[in-house]
Amino acid sequence: YFQLAIGSSQGESYEFDLDAFTKRFNFRASAAFSALKKLDEEGLIQFNEGFYRPSKLHITADKTGLYEFQVANARFDPIVKTILRLYGAELFSDFVEISEQNISRSMKVSADEVTVMLKQLTELQLLEYEPASDKPRVTFLLARQDADHLPLDSARLNQRRELALKKAKGMIEFAEQSHRCRMQVVMDYFGEKSFSVCGSCDVCIDKKKAENMSSFDDYKEKIIGLLSQRSMTVDELEESANPADKDLFVEVVRELVDHGKIRYDESWVLRNVK
Repeated sequence: YFQLAIGSSQGESYEFDLDAFTKRFNFRASAAFSALKKLDEEGLIQFNEGFYRPSKLHITADKTGLYEFQVANARFDPIVKTILRLYGAELFSDFVEISEQNISRSMKVSADEVTVMLKQLTELQLLEYEPASDKPRVTFLLARQDADHLPLDSARLNQRRELALKKAKGMIEFAEQSHRCRMQVVMDYFGEKSFSVCGSCDVCIDKKKAENMSSFDDYKEKIIGLLSQRSMTVDELEESANPADKDLFVEVVRELVDHGKIRYDESWVLRNVK
């Protein structure tokens, strides 16, 4: 990629654009990144991976505070609505990877304007914004090697590959199994035993649905009936319904939203779909 002669460039460092590299050689970014990390671990290169971390965003204000801010600060309303539409409610609970370019295209403004507004919202303590880091650098710790005869510990790399595949298989089995409480499965993994169930994972909720179909249907009717009287937040809806099983009630709300029976408006208030 850097057009270096075999035996040259030991100790030299080069700016490295992972995106341009993968496009030029038609590599998958994740596979190229993993290969670079392996070369780093084997002591052939030093790979500064900073660029591989994209921009991230986390909304620190609660939904009520965010709505009040939008009403009081009309010039920030479009960007708040745009990031919520593009990245959803997960922004309230954790950092989410974002693209300033995607936001700018949706708003029809420049990416620099988006960056400035996100930094201003951070200063106003409405959210936390972490811009993408700089491009990485590749430093050759050894002189450039013949690619067909790299000094790699193949046996160790194969062992690590088998371990990674074993872990991936375990994760797939965990995700696909649907007969046992997930908390129990996790505790088993760490060598602990539990005879009680969590009651809130998808497996437990599905069992509750099967065992309490009448309650499930009652909650559906109650939710739609309450929202036909007025729009409510989830907390207001739960307070009005006063369900005996809150986990099951929340699952019913989620299912009604997924099936388009009810919806959230721009202020995260639930409404019936007419």
